[in-house]
Amino acid sequence: MANGLLSRTNHATEATISGLGWAGLDTLPTLPLGVPARSADPAPGPIRLRWAAPKPTQALFLGSTNLQQAAELTVTRFSDTAASIEIDRQTKPVVPRLYTWDQMYWGHPGLFRGNLETAVYTAYPRIAWMTFDRALCGGMDIQVDDAANPDGYLQIGFLFTGTAQRFRINYATGQRDIVVPNGSVARTAGGHAFVEPGQPTRRVEIPWDYMADGDQEVLADTVWSQQQHGPVVWLPDTDQPALCFRHGGVFQIRGETALDRAYWDRSSTTTLTLEGVTR
Repeated sequence: MANGLLSRTNHATEATISGLGWAGLDTLPTLPLGVPARSADPAPGPIRLRWAAPKPTQALFLGSTNLQQAAELTVTRFSDTAASIEIDRQTKPVVPRLYTWDQMYWGHPGLFRGNLETAVYTAYPRIAWMTFDRALCGGMDIQVDDAANPDGYLQIGFLFTGTAQRFRINYATGQRDIVVPNGSVARTAGGHAFVEPGQPTRRVEIPWDYMADGDQEVLADTVWSQQQHGPVVWLPDTDQPALCFRHGGVFQIRGETALDRAYWDRSSTTTLTLEGVTR
């Protein structure tokens, strides 16, 4: 079980982003998600990030996508700004196995990959992510393999790559995942009800009953910076992909974040409230 991962600095905002067959890539590191990058066809070239000077990276996140469950993501990191010296290369399914064997029945449409039914899968905000050992990168290539996408194009609404805070104690236990309904119900005097469905949003409450020495300062830096520079990415446990798909994503820190310090043992407690913006 891995610890929760909370993004810090999004170094994609400092990169030059290009890609053969893509349009709108300059909007990727920023909100709103309604202004996505889109490819001309479902088999474009890689998205290339190049920095003027190497930047630290330990996580990649793609939000508000139209990617299918069978798609694959390949990420190559380079140590130099000319992207000639490869650090590492990883390939993984864009969407992991989301059902275990005991959650399915014989004849289930996603039996062998553990896929959700299409109607259920597309109801979620579609995201993809990858974590790395921290390294200084001068360049990064992101290749998405989803040539059979029925939309006829690929779409990505948000891109994060950079540093993240991985707490030294696991916090997935005790996290409250709240689905906030946005639909409406109108009732007439005669008792009839008219229902207008709406896209729900997420709210996550993360209680940290013990913050190890140093964690509280890093969290304070994250909260202060995020309020001025944009959203955070939260992945509750990167060893449990299904948990990250259902409960992770792009969030804004909401409300007050109070660090209750216990100076005698250099620890703190807090509850962090996040409101989802992934769609």
